[in-house]
Amino acid sequence: MNLELLLQELDFTFPSGMLHWLLGELAIEDLDVAVCYGYALALRGAATDACSER
Repeated sequence: MNLELLLQELDFTFPSGMLHWLLGELAIEDLDVAVCYGYALALRGAATDACSER
């Protein structure tokens, strides 16, 4: 796994959510959920088999 690419993806998640909120495509109530879901997807994809069982 390329840690640099993972960190870059995590860095892009929050600004992406903010942009969608700013453009009116995402309600403020849904912003935290969308960002957390993005983080979870990226981290789940990078998890080892042993860690993904938790």
